[in-house]
Amino acid sequence: MGKFYSNSISSSDPTTRINSLSEWFNNIEGISSEVVEYEYNDIEYTAAKITIDNTPIEVLYGVKTLDYNVSIIHAKNGDISLVDDTSKGYGTTSNIYLYAYVHEDKTVLISVGTPSDTLAAANCIELLYVKTNDNTGLIGYKYHADNNSFVDISSMVFEEISDTSRAQYSYANMFPYTADAPYFDFLSEAYFKNSLNYKSFTSKVLKECSTISLLSTASLPEPLGAHMAIGAHCIVPIDEEVNE
Repeated sequence: MGKFYSNSISSSDPTTRINSLSEWFNNIEGISSEVVEYEYNDIEYTAAKITIDNTPIEVLYGVKTLDYNVSIIHAKNGDISLVDDTSKGYGTTSNIYLYAYVHEDKTVLISVGTPSDTLAAANCIELLYVKTNDNTGLIGYKYHADNNSFVDISSMVFEEISDTSRAQYSYANMFPYTADAPYFDFLSEAYFKNSLNYKSFTSKVLKECSTISLLSTASLPEPLGAHMAIGAHCIVPIDEEVNE
């Protein structure tokens, strides 16, 4: 089944900040993390390099070695840059917000960043790895610089991990409405469409649904059980929620 994790880090010590971040992700099955030294534009950063196990997907979040107020983010699919190095500085203490979702059928979500209502300060990234019904690996990614610590997965761009042409796909919303209370509409799977709006992939872990609040939970008829919203129209099964 699925497990959802959330946490925040408030320490202002750069080393403690990154060590705590890396340790948190490294304790989640299906995700690995290590602390590395990273240089960008002649600035040294202490960073957590977070990887999704058995994939080439890497997320990096770091802070300036001598100044935790400056952060850096990037995401890679092997040698392919999904999100280029992006460095931001903020003048006041800002927590790092962490989220992760892991399902036994190879669906992994990673979200990390410092949200802010100041564009020049916010620095956040979210990725979703999905093994589709035909065993294709998709990676969705979204860099955002706003006051949201978690974003709707429908805003992500998706690519096949092994496709060097980098054709883009998007999450298909089949229920663009709010059902009349107390009803809730859903499908047993979710779809990804190509640039021509044709269905390209399906996922049995993700489920299409009518409008639901982000990160809220819903109880589906047995044996489906509890689900959590990782999008306004996307829910995933959850049998454990860990808030630290």
